[in-house]
Amino acid sequence: GLLAHLAEVLDEYSQPRVLEFGSGRGTKTLARLIANRGGSLISVEHDPVWHRNTSEELQSAGLSARASVQLCPLVDVRTYDVSGRFYDMKCLYGVGQLDVVIVDGPPAKTNPLARLPALPSVAPLLAPERFHVLLDDYEREDEQAVVKLWREHLPKLRLTELNFSKGVAQLRR
Repeated sequence: GLLAHLAEVLDEYSQPRVLEFGSGRGTKTLARLIANRGGSLISVEHDPVWHRNTSEELQSAGLSARASVQLCPLVDVRTYDVSGRFYDMKCLYGVGQLDVVIVDGPPAKTNPLARLPALPSVAPLLAPERFHVLLDDYEREDEQAVVKLWREHLPKLRLTELNFSKGVAQLRR
């Protein structure tokens, strides 16, 4: 499944630096995989309730040293001439380089192509030699349209379509 695949991806990096858009049920498990490899996780969440729940879960699991959840409001953005709302990237100020980015938010109901800003907004933070970007819910038309636009603007990306219980698009340098 996806977690086994993620474990393999993380194994390619020593001390993987991971960013997750949209915290949730999988965040604690992800944090444990990353912590076991000496890495760190930043999870970005706009919903105060999810933010609190996930933060408490990480704390009670003893993972706070390696994983944190940032509360980032959704703000108006424009990406490739498409308007929408996305996490306020100011909350990632000073984050440093990223190896792996998992895009599982914001929710589809936010606006059409809700996850489009994810890749362009983190592009300057991606490790130059190699990185993985994983977009969840790739079985949905919106997510397929997002990947199509990403690849038009960033043609060097290599796409692998993965199928677990849901579709996942994996993009790499």
